[in-house]
Amino acid sequence: MVQFDEIASVNLPPHGLLLDAGCGSQARVSAQGKCKMVVGVDREKPEITAVSGFNEIVLGDLSVLPFECGIFDVIVSWMVVEHLENPQACFKELNRVCKDDGVVVLATPNVLHYAIMATKLTPYWFHEWFRRVMLKSQDSSHRTTYKANNPKKLVNMMQDAGFKCVEMRLIDFSPIYLLIF
Repeated sequence: MVQFDEIASVNLPPHGLLLDAGCGSQARVSAQGKCKMVVGVDREKPEITAVSGFNEIVLGDLSVLPFECGIFDVIVSWMVVEHLENPQACFKELNRVCKDDGVVVLATPNVLHYAIMATKLTPYWFHEWFRRVMLKSQDSSHRTTYKANNPKKLVNMMQDAGFKCVEMRLIDFSPIYLLIF
């Protein structure tokens, strides 16, 4: 997550606006106080807390964002792309609300990774069981679609959405859920 935060932070001007797309309850970039405003958007609106890292959270769908064109300097999205039903529509919307010289930073699993390939091949009920029984977590897992989750497809979809310069960085890490074995 350090590289994710660094890439976003270095591109964020002090007077800038940052959008956390698919934010959940915790900002993924520590930018509050370093820019004008940190806005989160999610389909389920969590409450803002003192430690959430947001100035505002908006209830919304990433394929129809409730913002004006070209207002965000930096847009981040942490572990969201794999859940999108229509990633192309979402990428077009991110492009629409991003400034021409803005930066979009996405972190998402590569479906070609062995652990992610296994999750793609197993049914949703198994993910729920694994989370509940093996990880002892009461949190629900979100369904995954993996419609834009291989490097070539993701780059092509971003370019088709209108992004002019697309840079891909593949970072290998062991998924945290494998630590139990």
